[in-house]
Amino acid sequence: MAMSDVHGGVSCPSGEKWRILRNVSVLGLAFMVQFSAYTGITHLQSTVNSSGGLGTASLTSVYAGLIFSSVFLSTSVIRKQGQFCLDANSRASVYTVSGKGEVLSKDKPEDGLFLVCPRWLGCKRTVIASFIAYMPYIGAQFYPQFSTMIPTGLLMGLGGGPLWCAKCTYVTVVTKTFSEITRVDSEVVTVQFFAIFFTIYIFCHVWGNLVSSLVFSLDAGDVQDGVTCGANFCPSTASTTNNTNLERPSDEKIYTVAGIYLGCMVIAVCIVSFGVDSLKRQII
Repeated sequence: MAMSDVHGGVSCPSGEKWRILRNVSVLGLAFMVQFSAYTGITHLQSTVNSSGGLGTASLTSVYAGLIFSSVFLSTSVIRKQGQFCLDANSRASVYTVSGKGEVLSKDKPEDGLFLVCPRWLGCKRTVIASFIAYMPYIGAQFYPQFSTMIPTGLLMGLGGGPLWCAKCTYVTVVTKTFSEITRVDSEVVTVQFFAIFFTIYIFCHVWGNLVSSLVFSLDAGDVQDGVTCGANFCPSTASTTNNTNLERPSDEKIYTVAGIYLGCMVIAVCIVSFGVDSLKRQII
């Protein structure tokens, strides 16, 4: 069973729209797994690496790199108008795409025109490379020093800008394809696709904090019941200073959490590598 293209009469498999939906959902799943690790480890920095302000300084480097990559790197790799052929071998349409990812026109296919995402890698490989750029920061938790945390934090930030740009470009392009197939207005499909993505992604805030909470609560020992909490909390009092509830978690637990988070990022890379199609396969 085939589905006719509205504009050019191109025949599309009936399962094409489900493959597009699967790609968006799997991409959201990969981001959820990746950022479960990211949110979990960043939320711990001011606690587990509080000595000398290391954790806070490393987060500063992360967001400094993120600001730089968002403003400069993402713009430089996408700014030129280009053409993107969804599948030159299947008579699909060629899209002329602006630097903002907007589809300006659709023409007859021409071989060799595959440009819409970061020019050197493409959207899928940009996501994979950016995911990998996050890993050294997690690895630095096993040896937290300024010499390891600051550079890896900066690297993670530099990967953030292209990552989110590639994701948005991917979803936007497949939105156009899905709109052509289903004859639904592209603006409606765009809202639906981003809703699907972020509905899955937002659970990263649950799983990331749940992992650290479960690991740190294992063998927590005796919990002291005191009155120095809430509005009565004063860090200078003797009872507060000697409170074991406020002690830094053991290195073993920190390494366990870091290992789990690093494993999550490896899984996220595998999900994108084997579960998400390249844009070249999104045919119309």
